Amino acid sequence: KIVAAYSVISLPAVIRGKEGIMGQCVDIMVHPEHRGRFLKQGVLVETFGHFCNSYREKEVDFLYGFPGRRHWILGMRTGIYQGGGEVQFFKKSPSRQRLSTRLRYSFRPVEELQLPVVSEIWERNRGQFSTGVIRDQSYARWRFLQHPKWSYALHILRRRGGEPLGWCALRQMEGEILLMDFVVPVELFVVLVEKVEEVASLAGSALVSVAIPGDTQWSQVLQALGYEPETTDLYYTTSFMGKVPPWAEEQIKGLFYTMGDMDIL
Repeated sequence: KIVAAYSVISLPAVIRGKEGIMGQCVDIMVHPEHRGRFLKQGVLVETFGHFCNSYREKEVDFLYGFPGRRHWILGMRTGIYQGGGEVQFFKKSPSRQRLSTRLRYSFRPVEELQLPVVSEIWERNRGQFSTGVIRDQSYARWRFLQHPKWSYALHILRRRGGEPLGWCALRQMEGEILLMDFVVPVELFVVLVEKVEEVASLAGSALVSVAIPGDTQWSQVLQALGYEPETTDLYYTTSFMGKVPPWAEEQIKGLFYTMGDMDIL
């Protein structure tokens, strides 16, 4: 019988500024009768080893995922995870946008036929993301527009009468607007957030919620706008499928993730 499974999605990515493939771990299972007490000699570690040996043939050597606290501890003890930490959700009650933002920028939904503009925005801004999934039109279509369960709204930020500046994906859930994903110049992130808050305010949502790495330029903008970080039971994890490289810490710290990376939502 099948006693263990280790499941990963391959995604086009930038890894330390270069194009490659990154693996997103989406599920790990071990039959209760085969969960050994000696963790580093158990079925889970053996399954991970077989997985690594086969997956390296696809030229993938970096994995990331979002387990709960219990599985995070187990992965760190067994050496499957080599880095990561707690995921924070930044939350705030929405405010109306400033008049200057309203007059200078537009924020409109985008249809599938308009998706090439998402790739244009990514190409202009990709230099801001040292490690993470390539957030172009293929990603936006697959992750959001073709999602089998949830409904999302994609929006484009423009300077009025000018070219597109950024894009984001929103999801409404139980009186809360989730900023699922975004690509925008850092200096315009505050404008994008103001526009999202305006959408939330008009929709009657009590909160806007964003999940991004802490201690980054993005989280600093949110906290300056009054967003409060809330800890969760979620952790982000990273795994190098072999010898940990000397630049591992740089790569882990540079990993950019959003709610769009979290299938469990």
